[in-house]
Amino acid sequence: MANDTQRLSRKDLQAIFSELNEKDLKTLYTCSEIRGLTTGDVLIREGDTGQTVYVILEGELKIIKDTNGR
Repeated sequence: MANDTQRLSRKDLQAIFSELNEKDLKTLYTCSEIRGLTTGDVLIREGDTGQTVYVILEGELKIIKDTNGR
């Protein structure tokens, strides 16, 4: 993206999921969960396992890499 503050538009989201057909989109929507986070909340931790895809609809996240316990 052009800069860190640029947000995904509806058009961008449509492009990301453009390969999905109507049935797959409905399945994705049915299985989706919208979560709200506040400052200091942790979405995932390094080493967590799973098969989750996150789409940030609004705001920003900080990614922190653990290096030797720091």
